[in-house]
Amino acid sequence: MLMSDLIWTIVGFILTLMVLSYILGDNLLFRLATYILIGASAGYVFSLIIYQVIAQRLVLPLTSALLSGSLPQIALAVVPVLLCIMLLFKLSSGRLAVVGNLPMAYLVGAGAAVLITGAVTGTLIGQTQATIDLFNLQNNGLIEALLVLAGTITTLAYFHFGARPSVSAQNNKRSIFVETLAGAGKLFIGITLGALFAGVYLASLSALIDRL
Repeated sequence: MLMSDLIWTIVGFILTLMVLSYILGDNLLFRLATYILIGASAGYVFSLIIYQVIAQRLVLPLTSALLSGSLPQIALAVVPVLLCIMLLFKLSSGRLAVVGNLPMAYLVGAGAAVLITGAVTGTLIGQTQATIDLFNLQNNGLIEALLVLAGTITTLAYFHFGARPSVSAQNNKRSIFVETLAGAGKLFIGITLGALFAGVYLASLSALIDRL
């Protein structure tokens, strides 16, 4: 083992003990390890933004456009710079903060579009197709497919909060059928969360054993 590897192994072991000291209660060693983690993460994110975002996506395109002398390229490169400058006005607490509404609206709209598209195409459609593929009995068993279908339906019923109107608004309750499905969905949710917790616990325990 190289000397540098040995040093970093010792440092990692010491930091691990500092984090585990939280078992004895909040103390200076745990807070120091937390500050180191937050500071290192903030420094890494800052350097990543400088070199991978600002330099690569803002400075270099603008420099290339200016050197090329092409007006369309210069216009396309100047627009992001103007939006960034306008966004800085959001730091102001006065009337100038309104100037940053345009880039903020663009960021929120573009971000929402990307998230919704990814959720629909990557998650909703993918999970629906995977559930349908389970009923291909040539590759899967019928019991497994029925369990997945039952878990999906009952879990969705658990999050259904519609109720039939009654004379007293305080006595609005879901139908017995929906309540029964919701009870079964609660069981599936409990099993899922238990399995996820067990997986996280085993992964953490494996990391601790490897560190030790």
